[in-house]
Amino acid sequence: AIRSITRGATSFSRKPSRFGIEAQKLELMMQQPNAKRIGLLESRRYLDRLDKPPLPVEEKLDEPGELPTHSAANEIGYLGDDGRIHPIQDVPDTTLENLANFTLDNEHGTITWMDPIDVRSLNFDKIVSFGPRRVAMDPIPEDEEETTTTESQEEVERLNAIVYTKARITMKNVEPVKDINLDKYEKRLRKLCAKRGATFEKYDREKRTWSFIVNDAA
Repeated sequence: AIRSITRGATSFSRKPSRFGIEAQKLELMMQQPNAKRIGLLESRRYLDRLDKPPLPVEEKLDEPGELPTHSAANEIGYLGDDGRIHPIQDVPDTTLENLANFTLDNEHGTITWMDPIDVRSLNFDKIVSFGPRRVAMDPIPEDEEETTTTESQEEVERLNAIVYTKARITMKNVEPVKDINLDKYEKRLRKLCAKRGATFEKYDREKRTWSFIVNDAA
């Protein structure tokens, strides 16, 4: 077997290779341009690769696909029957077109669309914003619609339709600024919902979360 390669000289040992490589075959291999390192030449697997063309490598493209996005959301997914938010990556592509309980979660609040919506490739930054004591869902203004291209016009229409779809909004860290009775504070939240056309659902006094439903046709 070949033991080493030096500049202008090749040395052989008399002891046969443990891989059973014939000296004549090794000499032929030495003439090939890719026979550069002795460690490769002493491998039977390398010989097999020389005798057989390499199999094509299947390329796996790292593309986001049709998944929806939101830059400020800590979690993007759907609300399961177990009350947990399941990652959007677990949703089949065919379901993204008609996904129920789609949810965006942020440290300031959560939005869950209760009716099925088409979320394919949508950027929800355009209609949803989070902030301290604030979770807002607003349509794209008409002046911005006029500047959009024909290709993105469909996206604008889909996003604006989602703004008026039934959804549950849960605001976090909601508590009175002053030390007042929580019963009175909850009444204020109920009145605020009625004033804005939302349906009051719950005020969790322990978690300090306020949940209400918007666009409720009922």
